[in-house]
Amino acid sequence: MSSEPTTLQVRLAEEYVGLGAKKKALTVVKNLLFLGFALSIMLEGNVAVPDEIGSDSSNGESLRKLFEEVDPSRLRQLVLQAVAISPLISLVPLDLARGAPVCPEETLINMRRLGNQKPCGILEIERTVWTAVFGISSGKHSAVAAFLKLHDGWVEENWEAKLSMEDRHFFARDAQVPYSPLESLCDSQISGPVPSDWPCVAGRNFITILNDVPRPTASDNDTPVDSTLGGGPSAGGEMDVIDDDGGEGGASAGTQTPQPNSEQVENNGASRRSGRLEGLGKPNGTPAEDQPDNEQANNGDAPRRSKRLGDQGAPNGVPVGEPSSLKPKRPRKAQKLLRKAREASVHCDDDDDDDDDVVVLAYADICIQSIEERRRLEEEIITKVEEDEERLAPVQKIKPALKIDNALSVYSTQHSTTFTFFDGKKQRHEYTPFIHDRGDYVAWTAIFNAITPQFVEKPESSLLRCMDSSTALQMPVQEFQNTLRRRSIVITNCTTERLQFNLQGLGKLADVDHQMDIQDQTIPVLDGRFQRRVFTGTLRDVYQTSIAPRHKKKSLNALYLPNPHALVEESPYATDVHAIHRIALQDKHCIRKMPTEDVRWCLAATEGAHHYFHMDSRGDGTFIDLVKGRKVWVIVQPKAGKKRTSTKLWTKENLDVTSLDPSEWDIEAVLLTEGTRLVMRPGTIHAVFTTEDAICRGGHFLATSTMSETLYGAIHCFFKGELLTNIDHPTIQSRVNVIVCYFYKALALGAPDLTIPAPGYLPDVSTQDGLEQIMATVCLVELHNVISFSSYQPTNEELVAWRLQEDSISTGDALSLYDISAATYASRMENIYSRGRAIALLKAVLGRVTIQERGGKAVDGWGELFIPMLAQLIVALRGYYETAFERVEGGEDDEDAEGVDEDGEPDAEGLQEQLGSEQDDFFIPSKVLFHRQLQWVSSRWPELQAAVDKKLASEDDDNEFLAWDFPQITVLVSPFTPSRKKSFSPAGLYLQLITPQ
Repeated sequence: MSSEPTTLQVRLAEEYVGLGAKKKALTVVKNLLFLGFALSIMLEGNVAVPDEIGSDSSNGESLRKLFEEVDPSRLRQLVLQAVAISPLISLVPLDLARGAPVCPEETLINMRRLGNQKPCGILEIERTVWTAVFGISSGKHSAVAAFLKLHDGWVEENWEAKLSMEDRHFFARDAQVPYSPLESLCDSQISGPVPSDWPCVAGRNFITILNDVPRPTASDNDTPVDSTLGGGPSAGGEMDVIDDDGGEGGASAGTQTPQPNSEQVENNGASRRSGRLEGLGKPNGTPAEDQPDNEQANNGDAPRRSKRLGDQGAPNGVPVGEPSSLKPKRPRKAQKLLRKAREASVHCDDDDDDDDDVVVLAYADICIQSIEERRRLEEEIITKVEEDEERLAPVQKIKPALKIDNALSVYSTQHSTTFTFFDGKKQRHEYTPFIHDRGDYVAWTAIFNAITPQFVEKPESSLLRCMDSSTALQMPVQEFQNTLRRRSIVITNCTTERLQFNLQGLGKLADVDHQMDIQDQTIPVLDGRFQRRVFTGTLRDVYQTSIAPRHKKKSLNALYLPNPHALVEESPYATDVHAIHRIALQDKHCIRKMPTEDVRWCLAATEGAHHYFHMDSRGDGTFIDLVKGRKVWVIVQPKAGKKRTSTKLWTKENLDVTSLDPSEWDIEAVLLTEGTRLVMRPGTIHAVFTTEDAICRGGHFLATSTMSETLYGAIHCFFKGELLTNIDHPTIQSRVNVIVCYFYKALALGAPDLTIPAPGYLPDVSTQDGLEQIMATVCLVELHNVISFSSYQPTNEELVAWRLQEDSISTGDALSLYDISAATYASRMENIYSRGRAIALLKAVLGRVTIQERGGKAVDGWGELFIPMLAQLIVALRGYYETAFERVEGGEDDEDAEGVDEDGEPDAEGLQEQLGSEQDDFFIPSKVLFHRQLQWVSSRWPELQAAVDKKLASEDDDNEFLAWDFPQITVLVSPFTPSRKKSFSPAGLYLQLITPQ
């Protein structure tokens, strides 16, 4: 930004020179001038007053003189004080721009102490001052004119009536709690007692409640007394920190001290440790008012004060009130415990379970000690996290540290089997495996032996299509999407980026010393528990093992390195990127940009690193670029195509992730070399073996032509995610919702700017495949809540939890009774709007097509295609739960869900069932809640409920499949008539959502 002075700034500098330094009134004028001058510089686009503005000798005599006397840093300090504390500081008759420097941290701490709830009277005065200051900064009037205007406006004001006693002393510093350099900016301070409607949850909020102190009482003639002068804080004043039972502090004589109830004591870590502590330096159980707080209190003298406060007494000679110490104190998250305290200590009861030498001090009681005593006490303070905080904090299992220097045994050195692979250019490569574990060697040699290079021998029947980058660039979007519908695509010479497998190259992915999960595949797998291979290490460890001698080299796999700064470009396969770019900032409850940090990532692996058969997260498609090294990418597909949608596919009896039966599976592989890009269809089962130290960049996408595969993949990952996938990417729902919005605007509303430029991203509604993809997308949106784990977990939002607690409702009961779950408000609104758009889209499309069977019989697209398709999914999901979860839980294979009444709603017993459980690091949703979610979907339309009931009664063998047998149809498209937008207003969207979801 520009630091050149303007005519206005020169004029202000000349006014400064003309003021001189004679009278205090002129000092106030100067403060106003300095503040207006600084703001005039900032209003030109500077974040703050730049230092260089005072170093230019060509600025003019007046500006030169101003900056000779005033450093730019002092102007920045003045702005900070005016903004953080109050613009009223400019009215202090002290030269604020040339006085002693003020610690910015102390300014921020005082800002936090004052809070953001200033009295209305104070706010009105501040607005008047700011108006005058901004008038100076904009050249409307001079600083002298601003001062006179303030004076004339205030001189006749009845301040006794305008400002209350509390308003007048709002900025008074509490003498009990002086500034401390140990005070944290993370703490919040409020005056006690805490209002009952404040969301202060014990053990969770960094809140400190300043205990009350004796206040002067009114005289006989009811003269109002300034309560602030008694030393206690007023609202917005300085306060101390405590996060206990929420009761009042040390009571003065004649004031009854409320006792914490049993529930509050139970929820308070300090109470459990220290017993019912009644005060500092007082025997347990003795009333606070009957005991002195310190030695001087025995003689009726005022408490000893720190030299930091000076020798002067409290304002107007009113003695400082007694420090409050009724409640145990803990600033921040931890409780401050003292092992010894000579003059201020209290021991727990002898029969207390905790150590007798543990004492508890209120922070205020420390602050009133002499500075030497405070230092001594603070040295003895130890911080101890309370038990309730440990209980409420999420449990994180710490993984062991990776070791790269331990002795190794490479099993493959005892064998010399060599295998042949083909790259995307169909060139032959020989490779002898480098594998440490015998079990891995047996498994991978079996996989390598089962591979058939179909894309070389029979390209028309292959699972892969290989092409060079020039062919891919010339291919229309529609053709690329149609190809992806049936095959994954390998593009050679696609990327130009090259990295070396060294610290510099790995440093392009992440900080080489950043701790992350790394798989050490020299560790044997026992009982199928691959998690025992996961350790905590760094990319530096990966590099060190890559340069180690071969007999000491480890096979390490860093599977997930987020790449949030990746360039997100449109491509012929990524419909989600295209949709976000086309509708961004236009439509409600749609994400505004691609969640790059979730869907763009990097990989790093040394030779021998591998991953057995799996599919990528939640039905996402995947693209991956090799920028260094080589990988063998194995792709499989069941010979019986429908088997891929079976709810029994991923059971241990039918699928071992380390081996497949070649008689039931088509198995192909391609060797990915540097510069090659693989675009893999959603739901593709694949395995990967690193034949040379490799670095990859990649990401996920959603394609129009494969939305049905995304639907099936998302369902598989919900039930068998602990087995199927390595990294979860939960943003897929938001990206699906964006695609639905794009389809809705283009196909239902007929927005011309969305249909003309790139028609290949829209489903072709004149074909059976196009209708199938639209219906699969709508079904996925309808099932969003069913296959989201957040639907089965209690809310983790503290404000919501507090509000429920106010009504005596636990978060578990709120989930069971009212569907208040961990799903965020934003995601719920996205899903609500997306369901409305999806159904409006489907009805608009079905309204403009005529569907016929091959024999010419008319087909009702809604009742004969969409409803049976969704009903098939609902019934299959019920069976999938029984297969995937009940065996894990040890439950019985009951035909009907326990805890559900005849209407499918949870009964009284069902509402008390467990909300879910953890099994082997995998969350198992409650059966009652799962069936409730399914019931909400099936009850959306009477015809859907009837279709579901009919299929459940039939017990058809096809009920185990997610895919419905879509009949062969022909589609005739009528001329397009856009729907009127008002028919799909937000109110209309809500009217379609009759379920409680």
